[in-house]
Formats: sequence, structure tokens, C-alpha cells
Amino acid sequence: HLLVPITNEEEIAELEKVRRNSAKFGLNGISDHINQALIHISNRENPDYRNCIEESMSAIESICRIIVDDKSITLGKALNKLKKDANFNNALISGFEKIYGFTNGDSGIRHALDTKDGVQEEDARYFLISSSAFINYLIVKANNQGLL
Repeated sequence: HLLVPITNEEEIAELEKVRRNSAKFGLNGISDHINQALIHISNRENPDYRNCIEESMSAIESICRIIVDDKSITLGKALNKLKKDANFNNALISGFEKIYGFTNGDSGIRHALDTKDGVQEEDARYFLISSSAFINYLIVKANNQGLL
């Protein structure tokens, strides 16, 4: 059992919903990424916020790859494909493209190597929870469209 710095009931519900949805649709890779993110953020002695964010974004990339049926596509291209080819809210998808851009840029979280970059617990919590909510949204929308 992990001790995670998340006490808000709605946030916990989003995390648990990812596990339920992943199990329901056989999307084990997604729940594996979220579980790894939880391990990184919950390490009391040496929390790894950067890798919590990395795993959260990798979980989104996994569900997007499944929805667009392309195991090698990047997250950015998959999000663009969701906007063009599927019935997803374009503004919402565009918002996550911008968030992905933030994490993926030269000074972003996913590629910067400097460990003193200022990534804090609140950053990791935001990405973990918002990624979980976005994954749940994508799973429900994709299922409703027969894409899962």
C-alpha cells in the first residue's frame, strides 16, 4: 500500500477510476504507468516528481496509441489525429497538446536532465491527477465511439 500525498476524495476517485477502466478494457499498460507514477510521488525518502510526471504522460500516450490504433505514434501526433479523425472535443485535445508541449520542450520536464529544475510535489500531483482525469475521459469517449 502506498502513502500518497493525495487526500482529496475526488482526486483519489480519478486514480481509482483509471485502475477500474484499465481493468475493464484490458488496458494494463495504462494502469502500470499510473502505478509507477504513484510509486515515484509516494517515496517519502526520495520522491521522484519528474518521473511521476513522465509516467503520467506515458499513460496518456498509451491510451492515445490504443485509440488511434498505432503503437508507434508519438503523443503529439496521436492527439492531433484524435482531433481530426475522432469525435473528441478539439479545444480539450488542444489544451492537452499544450500541456504535452510544456513537458516535452527543451526546458520541459520530460527531457531536462537537471535535477534542480524546480519540479515540486504540486507539479507532480497536478500531472498525475489531470492525466488520470484525461485518461478516464478518453476511455469513456473512445468506448462510446467503438474505438476500444
